[in-house]
This record gives sequence, structure tokens and C-alpha cells, in this order.
Amino acid sequence: MATITDVIQRCDTGTTDAHTVGDTLSGYTGKVRSRPYFLAGLFNRYGILDGSVLSLAGSRFVVKLTRDFGLETISVTVNATATASETHVISAIDNLSIAEAFALQVEFADDPNNIQAWRLFQFVASMEKEQTA
Repeated sequence: MATITDVIQRCDTGTTDAHTVGDTLSGYTGKVRSRPYFLAGLFNRYGILDGSVLSLAGSRFVVKLTRDFGLETISVTVNATATASETHVISAIDNLSIAEAFALQVEFADDPNNIQAWRLFQFVASMEKEQTA
């Protein structure tokens, strides 16, 4: 079977993203990654204690923190299930913690176990200064 590779994906046109039956090479996983942030400067280390996200109800995605350009990573799956009829959900992420960071990148990606459309409106994380020069 022919596969669809090396092409630009046109998004929001269906649920298969050019993936056809028997084609296992054209799967698409969406992700957004920030630039590295030096929140306490190059002489200071800091830690992330926890985080929260505001997303569309029904969204399911992975939040990934990367410390110091890949030295350490942590990933947490967020399931923004509505408890009633609300359209947006604020999800607390208690187990999103990383320590002794100079630089930090944040990534949001499809959950590989349950790929579906998701919308993220805001992400916040509580930071604590740990070591200073």
C-alpha cells in the first residue's frame, strides 16, 4: 500500500489527517513546544512545584516539562473532563514538579493513547527559587 509521507498536513479538515486504512506511516501527532526559559537567570536554580491549565472541556493532552535542554523530563496526562455543562475546565496538575532547573521548556502534545482534538487557553506553574550564586 502506498503511504502519504513528506507532505504538509492540512488541519481541521476531518479526523484522519490523511491517514488511510493500512497506512501506518502517515500518523500525525500534534505538539507545541516553548523556547527555553531562564526564569531565575543563569546563576540561579529554581523548581516547579505544580501547575494548572485552562482548556476546552473534553480535552485530553500531555504536558511535558524539560529541564536544562533535555537533562530531565517529566510528562503528565491531563484529562479535562467537565463535571456539569461547563465549556472550559481548569485542571490542577499536582504531580508536575521538577527541581534544580536553570532552563525550562514546556510542551503540550496529543495523548498517544487517546488522540483527539484539544484546545489549551492558559498554563500556569508555581515556581520556587532554590539555589543562588
